[in-house]
Amino acid sequence: MNCQELEQPALLPAALRESNDRELNRIFKCFHQKYYRKFMGMLHKLSSKYAFLKGDPEFYGSQAFNDGLLTFYDKIIKNGFVEGSAKLETFFFSFCINKLRALTTNHHRAGIKQSRLVRVLKDDASVDIEPQDLYEEQEQLLLKALNEMDEKRRQYIVLRKIHNLTKEEVAEKMGIAPDTVNNEVYRSFLKLKEKMEAMKAKAVM
Repeated sequence: MNCQELEQPALLPAALRESNDRELNRIFKCFHQKYYRKFMGMLHKLSSKYAFLKGDPEFYGSQAFNDGLLTFYDKIIKNGFVEGSAKLETFFFSFCINKLRALTTNHHRAGIKQSRLVRVLKDDASVDIEPQDLYEEQEQLLLKALNEMDEKRRQYIVLRKIHNLTKEEVAEKMGIAPDTVNNEVYRSFLKLKEKMEAMKAKAVM
């Protein structure tokens, strides 16, 4: 994948401002490809400072990374990037860490995340999930299944149902037509349900 903007940060502000949806999606994928694993590796070092990370680092790390990327994007297109003031990686990670810190401000952080996901599934009439699948003891299973989903499928659920983005906003971020968003979200929920059922069946064996 061509990720020259990350190798030459001076190109980044113009590229982000002028990119069409396809090019913007390519640049976002470059950030994931180059920085995601490294950021997740940092979380292990931070787990002593942020105890809740030990419970589900992948979930919180993914949230912080994606939210940080969106905030970074907004900052760059408005204010640009002064090369030499900080490395691109350091500058970008500062947004991700700020988002991670924001997760600690709510003392119900883990419970609220789980409960909200459960409520989303329970209230979503397009997916037939039985009430018994939503008992409290299944919440960790739900989070684990979500974290193990394909990144693109997980993003449809997070953007549409957790961040409550409009169809148009989801379409812009995912590089698809607005009319197809609902179908993609529906398919993502079905995949999530299938993964949960497979994980429960494996646990019984």
